[in-house]
Amino acid sequence: MKIRASFEGLERPPMELENADSILIYDDFGNPILVVQKLEKGQIYVVKASEPGFQDVLRGFGIGLRASVRKIK
Repeated sequence: MKIRASFEGLERPPMELENADSILIYDDFGNPILVVQKLEKGQIYVVKASEPGFQDVLRGFGIGLRASVRKIK
């Protein structure tokens, strides 16, 4: 997978990373909120903190959290 991340608005060009197999995104408070994993045969698995199985995926990263997640609309 290729990742393109922008920092501090559009003043600087985005940073690009190539050949990533897994991406773990945190919020501003250090809480994991999204995981994207490249599976075999080019499939991509995406799971958000509010979805079932998120804690299992985090354990695969070596992160064992016992956090409850609430959706706010």
